[in-house]
Amino acid sequence: MQSLKTPLLWTGLGLALAATVFFAIVGMRGLVHVRPEMVAEAPIAGWMTPRYVGHSWDVPREVIEAALAIDRTDGRLGPLSKIAGDRGVPLADLVAALEAAIADHRAGEE
Repeated sequence: MQSLKTPLLWTGLGLALAATVFFAIVGMRGLVHVRPEMVAEAPIAGWMTPRYVGHSWDVPREVIEAALAIDRTDGRLGPLSKIAGDRGVPLADLVAALEAAIADHRAGEE
């Protein structure tokens, strides 16, 4: 029985290593094909967090905080849809406030 276990273990190890290499290659190929324009300035959506919006749209944290009327003591707020739900306001109003604040910030930079 001992002679049967060893080849099975080596075969299992070989398959696990082959799968690891395969998925590493597939993952790296996916990273190479991500272009900055695919990530930057994605339309603001409910799944985004305030931090993600600020990063994606290249806007300072203070602009986002002012638009959403939040402060740093609020901790982790979650996605915009949760913030809107907690406040009882439509998500569209929250998104419109963010977009207006971003536009005002960019107009002030020029």
